[in-house]
Amino acid sequence: MRYLDEDLLEELREILDDEFPVLVSTYIQDSTVRVKGLHDAYARGDNEALRLTVHSLKGASANLGLECLTDVCRELEEAVMGESPERMDGLLARISDEQQRATKLLTNFL
Repeated sequence: MRYLDEDLLEELREILDDEFPVLVSTYIQDSTVRVKGLHDAYARGDNEALRLTVHSLKGASANLGLECLTDVCRELEEAVMGESPERMDGLLARISDEQQRATKLLTNFL
């Protein structure tokens, strides 16, 4: 599996031109907040907040071609909807790891 769809990012860079770094910076800041929100919602047992936050992170990640992070978000979303709490700890850890990897990849892409 690819971590990053570089073709999509190149296309976004061409279209957005000077605004591309702003998009990447905004995503990095926002995704960091959302990952923290996922952990907070899980700690509170708030599955609805967990579902909404992971859905939002999944969409934002897909829009930037972050394929691996998008897939792990999809898995967590399915676990929350299917009420599979035994999978959530591991998926939350993977999302944290993938978000950090995505941050590095995007920063290097600039």
